[in-house]
Amino acid sequence: MKKSLVLAGLLFATSNIFAAQEGNIYVGAAYNTGSGEIEEKTTSTTTVDTDVKSTSIKVGYVLQNDNRIEFSYESLTFELDGYTWYGKAEPEATVYNFDYKVTYPSGVFAPYWTLGLGLYSLEDTGSNFSNSSEDLKGTSINYGAGFLYEVASNMELEVSYNFRNVSWEDVEVGSVKRETSGSHSYLSVGFNILF
Repeated sequence: MKKSLVLAGLLFATSNIFAAQEGNIYVGAAYNTGSGEIEEKTTSTTTVDTDVKSTSIKVGYVLQNDNRIEFSYESLTFELDGYTWYGKAEPEATVYNFDYKVTYPSGVFAPYWTLGLGLYSLEDTGSNFSNSSEDLKGTSINYGAGFLYEVASNMELEVSYNFRNVSWEDVEVGSVKRETSGSHSYLSVGFNILF
């Protein structure tokens, strides 16, 4: 009888063990690696394959329904395959992401899906344009899925696969209008610390 009560108690405890609670603020970091493509249209269309690598830091808030809102800063590098983009084989971008995560906590695991927006700035490109001196800007639709795993009461491991569809602003290089779009996807591995 005593063993049954202990076993029942353990099962109940583990079914409600996921530590994130309403009102938790969390910070985290992640390393991201994947691939994608960039398409440029001028008088013709050029499509280039690219590897992407980035690191990101984030801050988020756990809502009453266990879902999350999250802001992240990402430093991203495009590793182009035999192509230079505005004179660089490995151009870098600064990205600000605003994401909403719908979680399904179950024990120490919490699978989730996410949807959001990203704001991109391709660094050191402003000098290439005849109609602007600002760096090339872009916006993205973000979506993906992943899971959180409770390592300790205030720490989570996070693994996800994310997709980004990026639309860059139209610019003029010399007298030629250039339209750029692209997409990339990547595996992300990181951690969160809850407060």
